[in-house]
Amino acid sequence: GVGRVNADKVARLLEGLDDPIAAILKDSSIILTVIDNAVAEIIVRYLRMRWSLWEAEIFLFSLGLRRVDIRKVCDTLFGRDIKAAISADPFIAVEAIGFPKCDMMAEELKLARDAPERVDAGIIWVAESECKNRGHCAIIQDWLCINAQDKLGVTVECIQSAMSRLMTRRAIIIALQLGE
Repeated sequence: GVGRVNADKVARLLEGLDDPIAAILKDSSIILTVIDNAVAEIIVRYLRMRWSLWEAEIFLFSLGLRRVDIRKVCDTLFGRDIKAAISADPFIAVEAIGFPKCDMMAEELKLARDAPERVDAGIIWVAESECKNRGHCAIIQDWLCINAQDKLGVTVECIQSAMSRLMTRRAIIIALQLGE
């Protein structure tokens, strides 16, 4: 919505700067010498939005994600500080890219293998995967514990603590008897 004439004015003004985008974001008044305030606001608003996405894309690429997965994460977490959100809990993107890729990011971020967010997401992933692969809508608790422990590489106690957390949040439901 800026138009070619205004874009050319801004481009000529910023010609020769090492990082013109950073210059505008640092001091948006720099472009007011060649364009009016309304157009400058459009440019600054767009650059701020794109700048955060560019930073997020670079960050996600550094964690080993491919472009298609980066786009999925950015679409899913749009409007949030993606870098901060993924750094705090890489498994918030599990719906977008799946547990294995989130686990890869967690490893790059040096998240402990027994971190609650990893184990919680891992148990749900194991349960959903096994139910989907076998055509079931439920899974036996002991079997889930054993398989989750095996696939996640954590202790039984860690799995049991996570299952307790997940039951409290109602992320999983444990039946006390068959058919319940």
